[in-house]
Amino acid sequence: MLAELLTWHLAAAAAVVTLAAVVRGFSGFGSALILTPALSTIYQPEQAVPLVIVVEAVLSVQMLPLGWKGAERREVAFLSIMAVVAIPLGTWALIAIDPATMRWAISVGILVFLVALLAGWRRKGQPSRLGIAATGLVAGALNGAAGIPGPPILLYYLGGGTTAKQLRANVILFFFVLDCITLPWMAIQGLITQEILLIAALLLPTAILGVVLGVRLFPLASERLFRLVAFGIIGAVALVSLPIG
Repeated sequence: MLAELLTWHLAAAAAVVTLAAVVRGFSGFGSALILTPALSTIYQPEQAVPLVIVVEAVLSVQMLPLGWKGAERREVAFLSIMAVVAIPLGTWALIAIDPATMRWAISVGILVFLVALLAGWRRKGQPSRLGIAATGLVAGALNGAAGIPGPPILLYYLGGGTTAKQLRANVILFFFVLDCITLPWMAIQGLITQEILLIAALLLPTAILGVVLGVRLFPLASERLFRLVAFGIIGAVALVSLPIG
């Protein structure tokens, strides 16, 4: 099986994983935006989606020490619980609502909040328990409906006085928790095959290298540059989610 995997597909996947890992190492998020569409063109969908989940989990494990050290752990725990509670709601919406309507609503909603932040809107005070609960619920619902839990959390923190370092740590820890739930669930469903694990193992060196590079780039960025990168990633997620084409 190993000889069959050593093709241009693996070389292309390695390049994609390296780029995604650099982005993840720098910002703490955004890797799935690169991995999902790119790997879906390299491998079949039944291989690409589980592979993205496994690679995301690998990246989360690499980033965990940074997240654990710098995150507001109780805050992230509460955020994660709310997200997990709301995942079934998103799954129900995925089944009950027209997919195109759902994608339009999600994309437009993200873009509206993004434009508001770019225009200077900011929430007052420190993150509140009610605000975190609402953010977690929306993130979980979006994860169940479209697999994109990140934007609500990023928009909430970017709308306040949270520093880039704090935001990055919180997001790293949140995605680690989410991956710990998603990966076993996909394994139970039989989607994580021996071939997927072998491909992921072959891609591991590029993932490690990419994260190291991204982590080293983070201290060189100003608060403004980090926010611009975050805004760019959020905007890209919203545009990619549009039901066009």
